[in-house]
Amino acid sequence: RCTGPLHCPGGDPGSCAPKLSGLACARCEDGFFWNGQECFRCSGFDGSVLVFPLLPVFLCFTLVCFLYYTSRDPLPRWGSWKNSLIALGFITLTHFQILFLINTASVQKASIMGDTWKFWALTIDVLSIFHVECNGIGGFTAKFVLSSLAPLGLLLITLLAYLSSQLFAKVARRSHIAMEFDCIWNVFFSLIFTFFIGIANMSLS
Repeated sequence: RCTGPLHCPGGDPGSCAPKLSGLACARCEDGFFWNGQECFRCSGFDGSVLVFPLLPVFLCFTLVCFLYYTSRDPLPRWGSWKNSLIALGFITLTHFQILFLINTASVQKASIMGDTWKFWALTIDVLSIFHVECNGIGGFTAKFVLSSLAPLGLLLITLLAYLSSQLFAKVARRSHIAMEFDCIWNVFFSLIFTFFIGIANMSLS
């Protein structure tokens, strides 16, 4: 079933919008990616390894390190207003991500609901930012496998950050730089929920 008139504008049975094909007109043709309104032609840079996978790996590595070094408050400061705002933001983000799953289900709903929840689409399908279709990952199977392997990729990046900090601490002889194992695990499992919601979204597509 088509998700809307942008994919299936009407006309002859089985006809799709320009450059769309596949089941329910859900996939752009090779060399194009879906920008939310239409299939847009990939540029040469979109299909380079710098955009995918090197850029996501670099951003994840930076995010893991940032979260680690900003979330090591001692127990007396766990209830501070800054930590409370971070926790509130995480709960709010997770709440609206789960609500967005309703928008992906094939049920009738008011248009205002879809327009409101569309804002949270990027928090569900983070890979769409990098136009993975331009790297040959445009089908449902490829995207589902990639989303399923995302937690493993995050685990490897987290371990890389941990081992790099241990090595750098020994070379620089600064023990305070080395990451603590329990803290880095906390960062990993705090991030992993976002990937699980994305996998659930793929299963409802």
